[in-house]
Amino acid sequence: MTETRDLVDTERHSIIKQRTAIVDAITSTSSVAAHLYAVIETTDHNINRTPRQNGEERVTLHVGRDGLRQWLRYGCERVMQIGGQTVCRPHKRHGAFTRPSDGYHDASSCAGVENPAGCLIHDLFGGDARLSQQLVTSRPTKRHLWEIAVDTPQPADIGLIVEAIRYLDSRDVSLPAHGHVNTRLVNPLYDEKEVLRTYLTQTVTDSMHHKDQRWRDSTCEKHIAALREQLAVRDELHPAIYPDGGER
Repeated sequence: MTETRDLVDTERHSIIKQRTAIVDAITSTSSVAAHLYAVIETTDHNINRTPRQNGEERVTLHVGRDGLRQWLRYGCERVMQIGGQTVCRPHKRHGAFTRPSDGYHDASSCAGVENPAGCLIHDLFGGDARLSQQLVTSRPTKRHLWEIAVDTPQPADIGLIVEAIRYLDSRDVSLPAHGHVNTRLVNPLYDEKEVLRTYLTQTVTDSMHHKDQRWRDSTCEKHIAALREQLAVRDELHPAIYPDGGER
């Protein structure tokens, strides 16, 4: 029991310390950033195991940032393609996923004088990428808190990330070099203490319950609607994105 309590206290201190540094860095600049969090939990039991003193075994995993970035980009690509748009073809070094032969255009060919940002994938992941991400909990463990930040966020950006995480989780898309993981987005309406409660699997408060209801009933759909509106500007592929996030 003491060992578990010490582990939780250490983890809490680590998260708060890193979050404080992140907030200080953001407030010291003029850029506006949106921060989303996701909880990632390993499901592959064939990875490195660390024996505990009582003889039991705890599955541990050190998730790499590059693997997470590739994983999220792949989810965003698929959502864009399901929505009827082609996206920038990734560099060969990001070839951890089997991608269809169509649904892509040459990298950066979408960016020009009329549209310098290019497609959403180019805007978020290529060129002057507006998306950054890190693991707030970086030590080897079974459970991670993943932070995704977007500079000067637009509603469609948030909608794309939400749908990408849904896509990755619902289709059990493997994380490069780590196999299957479970992931879920932490309610973006939560404050820092509520994010921490979610990570530590503590009881949901009344405030969190109300925010969950608000996110489900209206806020989330507004971001998804903004994404659908942006994807509907021109249909390069067969459009198939729906309010429930489904695919046909």
